[in-house]
Amino acid sequence: YAGTLGDGIYKSTNAAGSWSISNNGLTNGQIFALLSVDSTLFAGSFGAGIFKSTNHGASWVASNTGISNMSIYALAGDSSNIYAGTLGGGVFKSSDDGATWTAVNNGLANLSIVHLYATDSLLFAGTVGNGMYISNDEGSTWTALNNGLSTSATVRCVTTDGNDWYAGTAGDGVYYSNNQGTSWTQVINGLTNYT
Repeated sequence: YAGTLGDGIYKSTNAAGSWSISNNGLTNGQIFALLSVDSTLFAGSFGAGIFKSTNHGASWVASNTGISNMSIYALAGDSSNIYAGTLGGGVFKSSDDGATWTAVNNGLANLSIVHLYATDSLLFAGTVGNGMYISNDEGSTWTALNNGLSTSATVRCVTTDGNDWYAGTAGDGVYYSNNQGTSWTQVINGLTNYT
């Protein structure tokens, strides 16, 4: 599956050899996030919220009960929950496969979320111009994780590999932590573009 900025969602069944449009039920073609949980697909759109498909993208239905901001920039899931990051409304959590959503923003100083990354024990949120936040209680509380990050960093992506954590930013390149985010070091040697 591929989300586009204007043409909605495309689907390939032959390892990207060919693509077909998969927009039945979508009311907005600007797709910023896709998530697959078991056999259910979720799509985050700009302005129309979240759409859900239970038939491999053949049709989509809106799944926004409880969401107050319809600009969805990030989706993530762990073994219990689905999370949605919005541009201005913070993070929303669903524990019932997207049927209902609840805001989980306690401790977030910036509610413009452009990236979410979830493991079974940790949830990371990348913000616009305010760095990164982490939650170890399924989003109930958040703590800034910015020691060493640029004070105006927009964190666009996060990944972990054991004790090695990486954060990609818009404008400041890549940061690395080997102490679970307690401190970060910029690692840009060899990068020709930091965006």
